[in-house]
Amino acid sequence: MLFFWRRIFAICVLLMCFSCEKPPVQEESEPQLVLDLDAIVERGYINALVDNNSISYFIYKGHPMGYEYELLKLLADELKVDLKIKVTSGLERAIEQLNSGEADIIAFPLAITKPLKASVEFTNPHFNAYQVLVQRKPENWRMLTLDQINQNLIRNPVDLIGKEVHVLAGSSHEMSLRNLSDELGG
Repeated sequence: MLFFWRRIFAICVLLMCFSCEKPPVQEESEPQLVLDLDAIVERGYINALVDNNSISYFIYKGHPMGYEYELLKLLADELKVDLKIKVTSGLERAIEQLNSGEADIIAFPLAITKPLKASVEFTNPHFNAYQVLVQRKPENWRMLTLDQINQNLIRNPVDLIGKEVHVLAGSSHEMSLRNLSDELGG
Protein backbone atom coordinates (compact mmCIF):
# COMPACT_ATOMS: atom_id res chain seq x y z
CA MET A 1 0.00 0.00 0.00
CA LEU A 2 2.88 2.36 0.80
CA PHE A 3 4.30 1.76 -2.68
CA PHE A 4 0.94 2.76 -4.20
CA TRP A 5 0.90 6.09 -2.32
CA ARG A 6 4.51 6.78 -3.20
CA ARG A 7 3.63 6.29 -6.86
CA ILE A 8 0.67 8.63 -6.52
CA PHE A 9 2.85 11.29 -4.90
CA ALA A 10 5.53 10.84 -7.52
CA ILE A 11 3.02 11.19 -10.33
CA CYS A 12 1.53 14.29 -8.69
CA VAL A 13 4.95 15.90 -8.44
CA LEU A 14 5.67 14.95 -12.03
CA LEU A 15 2.66 16.87 -13.21
CA MET A 16 3.79 19.87 -11.21
CA CYS A 17 5.07 22.72 -13.28
CA PHE A 18 6.92 21.05 -16.17
CA SER A 19 8.23 23.84 -18.34
CA CYS A 20 7.04 24.91 -21.74
CA GLU A 21 3.50 23.66 -21.50
CA LYS A 22 1.63 26.97 -21.23
CA PRO A 23 2.57 30.54 -22.06
CA PRO A 24 4.28 32.44 -19.23
CA VAL A 25 2.87 35.46 -17.44
CA GLN A 26 5.39 37.81 -19.07
CA GLU A 27 6.55 37.66 -22.67
CA GLU A 28 10.23 37.97 -21.70
CA SER A 29 9.80 34.75 -19.71
CA GLU A 30 8.83 32.71 -22.78
CA PRO A 31 10.09 29.12 -22.72
CA GLN A 32 13.40 28.65 -24.50
CA LEU A 33 13.86 24.92 -24.14
CA VAL A 34 11.29 22.20 -24.67
CA LEU A 35 11.82 18.88 -22.89
CA ASP A 36 9.26 16.17 -22.38
CA LEU A 37 9.37 13.37 -19.84
CA ASP A 38 11.05 10.94 -22.26
CA ALA A 39 13.86 13.44 -22.89
CA ILE A 40 14.35 13.94 -19.15
CA VAL A 41 14.52 10.18 -18.56
CA GLU A 42 16.94 9.75 -21.46
CA ARG A 43 19.11 12.57 -20.07
CA GLY A 44 19.25 10.70 -16.75
CA TYR A 45 18.36 13.45 -14.29
CA ILE A 46 15.65 15.89 -13.38
CA ASN A 47 16.45 19.51 -12.49
CA ALA A 48 14.20 20.78 -9.71
CA LEU A 49 13.83 24.26 -8.29
CA VAL A 50 12.95 24.44 -4.60
CA ASP A 51 12.52 27.14 -2.00
CA ASN A 52 14.73 26.79 1.05
CA ASN A 53 12.41 26.82 4.06
CA SER A 54 11.64 24.75 7.12
CA ILE A 55 8.95 22.66 5.43
CA SER A 56 9.65 22.33 1.70
CA TYR A 57 13.41 21.87 1.52
CA PHE A 58 16.21 22.23 4.03
CA ILE A 59 19.48 20.62 5.03
CA TYR A 60 19.56 18.94 8.45
CA LYS A 61 22.79 17.41 9.72
CA GLY A 62 24.10 17.36 6.17
CA HIS A 63 21.05 15.63 4.68
CA PRO A 64 18.41 17.20 2.44
CA MET A 65 14.91 17.01 3.84
CA GLY A 66 11.46 18.52 3.42
CA TYR A 67 8.05 17.72 2.00
CA GLU A 68 8.69 18.85 -1.58
CA TYR A 69 12.15 17.27 -1.49
CA GLU A 70 10.68 13.91 -0.48
CA LEU A 71 8.12 14.09 -3.31
CA LEU A 72 10.86 14.97 -5.80
CA LYS A 73 13.02 12.11 -4.54
CA LEU A 74 10.12 9.69 -4.99
CA LEU A 75 9.62 10.97 -8.54
CA ALA A 76 13.30 10.61 -9.40
CA ASP A 77 13.35 7.10 -7.95
CA GLU A 78 10.21 6.16 -9.90
CA LEU A 79 11.74 7.48 -13.14
CA LYS A 80 15.10 5.90 -12.29
CA VAL A 81 16.91 9.20 -12.77
CA ASP A 82 19.11 11.37 -10.57
CA LEU A 83 17.68 14.40 -8.80
CA LYS A 84 19.47 17.73 -9.09
CA ILE A 85 18.22 20.36 -6.66
CA LYS A 86 18.68 24.07 -7.16
CA VAL A 87 17.56 26.45 -4.44
CA THR A 88 15.91 29.60 -5.71
CA SER A 89 14.12 32.44 -4.05
CA GLY A 90 10.85 33.95 -5.20
CA LEU A 91 8.22 32.54 -7.48
CA GLU A 92 8.77 35.02 -10.33
CA ARG A 93 12.46 34.11 -10.46
CA ALA A 94 11.60 30.39 -10.34
CA ILE A 95 9.22 30.74 -13.30
CA GLU A 96 11.89 32.64 -15.25
CA GLN A 97 14.40 29.88 -14.51
CA LEU A 98 11.90 27.19 -15.48
CA ASN A 99 11.10 28.87 -18.78
CA SER A 100 14.75 29.55 -19.59
CA GLY A 101 15.52 25.84 -19.32
CA GLU A 102 17.46 26.03 -16.05
CA ALA A 103 15.00 23.58 -14.49
CA ASP A 104 12.43 20.97 -15.44
CA ILE A 105 10.12 21.38 -12.47
CA ILE A 106 9.28 23.81 -9.68
CA ALA A 107 8.46 22.31 -6.28
CA PHE A 108 6.95 25.14 -4.24
CA PRO A 109 3.95 25.13 -1.93
CA LEU A 110 1.72 27.39 -4.04
CA ALA A 111 -1.82 28.60 -3.98
CA ILE A 112 -3.47 28.08 -7.36
CA THR A 113 -4.41 31.44 -8.87
CA LYS A 114 -5.52 32.49 -12.35
CA PRO A 115 -2.30 34.41 -13.10
CA LEU A 116 -0.17 31.41 -12.08
CA LYS A 117 -2.33 28.98 -14.06
CA ALA A 118 -1.44 31.04 -17.15
CA SER A 119 2.27 30.38 -16.49
CA VAL A 120 2.57 26.85 -15.15
CA GLU A 121 0.73 23.55 -14.86
CA PHE A 122 -0.27 22.42 -11.38
CA THR A 123 -0.66 18.98 -9.89
CA ASN A 124 -3.73 18.02 -7.98
CA PRO A 125 -3.61 19.85 -4.65
CA HIS A 126 -1.84 17.91 -1.90
CA PHE A 127 -3.59 19.87 0.86
CA ASN A 128 -5.90 22.80 1.39
CA ALA A 129 -4.82 25.98 3.09
CA TYR A 130 -7.15 28.53 4.59
CA GLN A 131 -6.44 32.17 5.12
CA VAL A 132 -6.91 33.52 8.61
CA LEU A 133 -6.58 36.95 10.13
CA VAL A 134 -3.85 37.10 12.74
CA GLN A 135 -4.43 39.96 15.15
CA ARG A 136 -3.27 41.19 18.51
CA LYS A 137 -5.36 40.70 21.60
CA PRO A 138 -6.51 43.90 23.31
CA GLU A 139 -3.82 45.53 25.47
CA ASN A 140 -5.37 44.55 28.78
CA TRP A 141 -6.78 41.22 27.64
CA ARG A 142 -5.84 39.43 30.84
CA MET A 143 -8.16 41.73 32.78
CA LEU A 144 -11.09 41.21 30.38
CA THR A 145 -13.74 38.54 30.16
CA LEU A 146 -13.91 36.33 27.08
CA ASP A 147 -16.93 38.29 25.83
CA GLN A 148 -15.05 41.59 26.21
CA ILE A 149 -12.05 40.20 24.35
CA ASN A 150 -14.28 38.99 21.51
CA GLN A 151 -15.89 42.43 21.26
CA ASN A 152 -12.44 43.94 20.66
CA LEU A 153 -11.38 41.44 17.99
CA ILE A 154 -12.28 41.49 14.32
CA ARG A 155 -14.64 38.61 13.70
CA ASN A 156 -16.35 39.77 10.50
CA PRO A 157 -14.64 40.73 7.21
CA VAL A 158 -16.71 43.94 7.14
CA ASP A 159 -14.84 45.03 10.26
CA LEU A 160 -11.64 45.17 8.20
CA ILE A 161 -12.85 48.23 6.28
CA GLY A 162 -10.52 51.11 7.10
CA LYS A 163 -8.03 48.87 8.92
CA GLU A 164 -4.41 48.35 7.96
CA VAL A 165 -3.68 44.75 6.94
CA HIS A 166 -0.23 43.42 5.98
CA VAL A 167 0.31 40.60 3.49
CA LEU A 168 3.21 39.55 1.29
CA ALA A 169 3.23 41.62 -1.91
CA GLY A 170 2.34 39.61 -4.99
CA SER A 171 1.04 36.68 -2.97
CA SER A 172 -2.30 34.94 -3.26
CA HIS A 173 -3.13 36.61 0.06
CA GLU A 174 -2.79 40.03 -1.55
CA MET A 175 -5.12 38.97 -4.37
CA SER A 176 -7.66 37.63 -1.88
CA LEU A 177 -7.50 40.82 0.18
CA ARG A 178 -8.00 42.99 -2.93
CA ASN A 179 -10.96 40.83 -3.99
CA LEU A 180 -12.43 41.11 -0.50
CA SER A 181 -11.94 44.87 -0.53
CA ASP A 182 -13.70 45.15 -3.89
CA GLU A 183 -16.50 42.88 -2.67
CA LEU A 184 -17.03 44.85 0.56
CA GLY A 185 -16.52 48.25 -1.05
CA GLY A 186 -13.90 49.41 1.41
